[in-house]
Amino acid sequence: MTKKPVIFVHIPKAAGATLTEVMRAEYGRVHRVDGYALTGQGSAARKAERAGTRAFAGNMPFGLADRLRGSYAYVTLLREPVARIVSHYGWVLRHPESPLWPALASSGMTLAEYVRSHPLQDLFNNGQTRVLGGWTRSRMPADEETLETAKRNLERTFAVVGTVERFDDALDAMRRELGWETSGYRRLNAAPPAQRAVAPDAFTQRDIEKRNALDIELYSWAAARFEREEVGA
Repeated sequence: MTKKPVIFVHIPKAAGATLTEVMRAEYGRVHRVDGYALTGQGSAARKAERAGTRAFAGNMPFGLADRLRGSYAYVTLLREPVARIVSHYGWVLRHPESPLWPALASSGMTLAEYVRSHPLQDLFNNGQTRVLGGWTRSRMPADEETLETAKRNLERTFAVVGTVERFDDALDAMRRELGWETSGYRRLNAAPPAQRAVAPDAFTQRDIEKRNALDIELYSWAAARFEREEVGA
């Protein structure tokens, strides 16, 4: 089976480094497209496509295929929203090069404060809905319309919508749908055990859930859809 050209919409802190490494093993090279807006990146992606690149991945919103000439299969992985936010906070703490780090470090934000009052909290709260809904307007939070758009995009356009919690099953689905042959993988970019963020207290848990309600609904919907498809596979 010929491997299908692919675009991986990599949601931050959702096993993206691991899956991208699998893609490199399959396609030889992967063109990275990173940023909340696709404007200005289309020309570089088209240049890579003309040079023979057939795999694209990055922390980008849905929509890259519209800027390319070929026919591409979209894939993505969602992650349980509270766990993703906790992991996201821990990652920013460890990476001063992140644009999110200065505001966090300057005031010594706790996880609760990070979720509630970081200047860019509208980007990472409900970030899965925002990215998969193709929401590119700077600093605008996701809303119910974004959620419905994300569901519609996943339903109509994506070849595989898996979850981090069922990574192996999602990878098996990608092998079937895309003609991949890789049998193994290395887990990349995971926090060292000593540096992993602790579980939130009950108050912070509720606050994260409240501020990521759209992501919680999207994740539940996508996980149930994946379960149905795996049963029928």
